[in-house]
Amino acid sequence: MTGKTYYLKWDIDNKSFLLDRSFTASDFVYGIRRVLLTEEQANEFAERIELMYKGKEVNLTFLEYEFDNFFHICKDCGAVTSRNKWVRRQKDRCYDCYQSTIHGVMAENRRKVVEQERVMKMQAYVKTDQGKADIVGLKVIKDNVKVQLKKYHKTQKDLGEALGMTEESANKLLNKNTSMRIEHLYAIAEWLFVPIDLLLKAPRGSVPMRRKNNIPIVIYRKPMKMIK
Repeated sequence: MTGKTYYLKWDIDNKSFLLDRSFTASDFVYGIRRVLLTEEQANEFAERIELMYKGKEVNLTFLEYEFDNFFHICKDCGAVTSRNKWVRRQKDRCYDCYQSTIHGVMAENRRKVVEQERVMKMQAYVKTDQGKADIVGLKVIKDNVKVQLKKYHKTQKDLGEALGMTEESANKLLNKNTSMRIEHLYAIAEWLFVPIDLLLKAPRGSVPMRRKNNIPIVIYRKPMKMIK
């Protein structure tokens, strides 16, 4: 609604409409509805009443009834829309609020589509070796590697040579908070001749992970990444 707005009142003595910035009633002037109108809207309503009740007695009850039929009041902002400028798809909203609602619905639908696509990618990701590694975590993976080294009587120096790095680097890889690439695990598994799943195995007795959409909660909102 643009321009100045007023309360529409009915002058009983003169049988005419008045526009007032205040809704306060007097002995001979009554406000029809506590709703603000533009001057254009008030004129449209006055013309309607003149055509419908020409030569007939007009009272406040009729005016209130016709007012409610002629105007639609927006449930969101309270703005008034004349019947001839209102369309059914707006329902109980003005044009501006209807447009805002449409944009909001479209944005929400888009958000849902994006989230659904992300969930589908995550569901596929958790089945990969990298996804399994992210779920299990770096510490568990390093402990699994140490167990297998001990089982096959291998040293960290042997590990370093197998990975093409120094013993110091191999020691840092296993004992420091250092990221481990999935390629390292493939190389270690091949070197020890063990399945990769053995290095990605969760500790015995671990509590089953809570899941959402078949994705462990621990990585549900995390980006797909390297083992960290």
